[in-house]
Formats: sequence, C-alpha cells, structure tokens
Amino acid sequence: MAGLKLITAPASEPISTSDAKSFLRVDTSDDNALIDRLVKTARIFCEEYTGRALINQTYEFYIDAFSEVDTPLWEGIRIGADINLYKNYINLPRPPLSSVTSIYTYDDADTGTLFPTTSYYVDSIALPGRIVLRNGQTWPSSLRTANGVKVTYIAGYGSSASDIPESLITGMKEHVSYLYENRGDDEKVNNIPIIAKQLYMPYRILSFSSNPFSNNTLGKVIF
Repeated sequence: MAGLKLITAPASEPISTSDAKSFLRVDTSDDNALIDRLVKTARIFCEEYTGRALINQTYEFYIDAFSEVDTPLWEGIRIGADINLYKNYINLPRPPLSSVTSIYTYDDADTGTLFPTTSYYVDSIALPGRIVLRNGQTWPSSLRTANGVKVTYIAGYGSSASDIPESLITGMKEHVSYLYENRGDDEKVNNIPIIAKQLYMPYRILSFSSNPFSNNTLGKVIF
C-alpha cells in the first residue's frame, strides 16, 4: 500500500483576492473573507480532480516495500504480461514533480536510513515524476512491514500563479464564481460548473496506482 501526506501547504493561493473580485465584479470588501475561502475550496477541488499540485507544496510519500525489480524469475503460473517486473523506478503522485528532498528506508526497529542521492536519478520530465535507479544500483531490503520507505519531495508548477497553466486558473475562477453566486443553496453548491471540468480535463491524471512501480498511471476519463 502507498500513502501520501501533505507536509507543507502552498504558501499562497493561485488566485489573489483582488483577481477573484475582479472576475466576480465585486467592488466592496465585505465578502473578502468569503471569497478567499471559495478560492481555497476551488483550488483544492482542482488539485483533487486533476491529481496535480499547483503552487509548490511538500509531500511525504510512503510505500511498504520495493517491488521485486531485480528478481526476473517467478515460480508458479502467471497470466498475461508482467509490466512491473523490470521496473526500476518509483512514480510519485501529485505532478508536476519539482524536486526530491530525501528518501529514507526503515527497518523493524524503526531506524531510518538515508538512501544516497548518488543511487538514483530524479525524472521531473515524466508524468507523473519518478525516482529512477541508476545503473548498478539496487533498492534497499530488510524493511519493516508497513511504510518501509518514505520519499519527501516538492510538487507543483512553481511558487506563483504565473507558473500555473492559464486553463486551470480560469477553471478555478469559474468555480469560484459559481460558488459565490449560489452560496446558501445546498443543492447547487454541491455541483461543479461544466466549464470548470472542461478546462481541467486535459490536465487530469487518473487511477494513480498504490503500486509505485505500476506503469498504469493514466486511467479513463470520467465526467
């Protein structure tokens, strides 16, 4: 199993209060606090819906153990091709990947050992980003039963809204507008404007596998 934990939230929201008010055509400051909350709500929905991180944020990604990438033999019957057998990389959720801070492995005594940076390459070009073993290196063994590996990394397009694709920003503004106009209406607030989903859709990454060595990270499009 794999688990993802947010360590450091974004330092700012992708849409400022003034930008949101301009889009909403609001001139007074009476609803500033409400608008800020709606911006945060729209950003969280965008990240969950697309499976991405927008403004840079720090995550800890836990996996129980490494796959048997260095064991090509298999006893018994296998049905179909095994696409995970020769994988020498770990996919990291919440792309785009900015950087990897550290990789720690833990034994049964809960003692952490730093996996040296010279043993792996950080591939921030792939989608999602990944950690790739360098030639001649192997994954550590003798790990504890659960959460034997912890990867700390930074995900996001950058530190400011200008780094984020405009379509995602526009989709969030449409979402904020819908929430603002329908505030107090429980039935409508629970809906998401179609235009926002259409703007998010090209950036959506689905079905991130709990197996970090899985190659099946893109799923079917679901509206």
